[in-house]
Amino acid sequence: MVYKLTITYLVFVFFVALSGGLLLSFSIIGKHVEQRALTVGDVAIDLMLTLTPLTAGVVNGAFVMIAVGLTIPALALPLNKFWLKLQGWAVVFCGLFSLIVGLAIWFQSLRTQNNLFPLYSKQSLSTQSLIQQKFNCCGYQTIPFTIDSVCTDAATAASKPGCPAPFASYANQFLGDVFTVVFGIVGADCALLIGIAMMLKRRAELERYRHIDEKMSF
Repeated sequence: MVYKLTITYLVFVFFVALSGGLLLSFSIIGKHVEQRALTVGDVAIDLMLTLTPLTAGVVNGAFVMIAVGLTIPALALPLNKFWLKLQGWAVVFCGLFSLIVGLAIWFQSLRTQNNLFPLYSKQSLSTQSLIQQKFNCCGYQTIPFTIDSVCTDAATAASKPGCPAPFASYANQFLGDVFTVVFGIVGADCALLIGIAMMLKRRAELERYRHIDEKMSF
């Protein structure tokens, strides 16, 4: 019974460690990607990364890995409940942090059209041209189209759709995938909390049995 409980606990720890590694790698790579030169293939995702709280992701990922690291003293001291309790509070903190980040991204996805217009408007003409080439569109709301290989003249531009609809559709899908993964990380944290609670309950029972044995011996 104790062996199965420990295995279950370690499985939950593994999934939390996996989620923390995913969060860290995505955030660090995303911050690096933001600095690269834009191309047609990656202009959309690079702009979306500017709307994603990557710094918060790095911080949260680091806290997740610290919480996972507490597994070592928690298992090394099988009769001690302090490290398990500390890990539990660390996981609660990480879960709330992830939940706040996920909700922030979700709220952004509800205001995609409003958020994308200022993002597009502050881009250079070359970047706006890359967006037009990416989505085969011309212009963005009140911003006139940029002359390029897609929008060669006014007649061609009039025959193509504006960029808000395809850009917003891409942004919604991207942000939706991100906050779904973040909420999945919260789910992994909740599972680990259940595992910690079971471990604490088992250790409390062992401590009670030990006290009973001590009294019987006495």
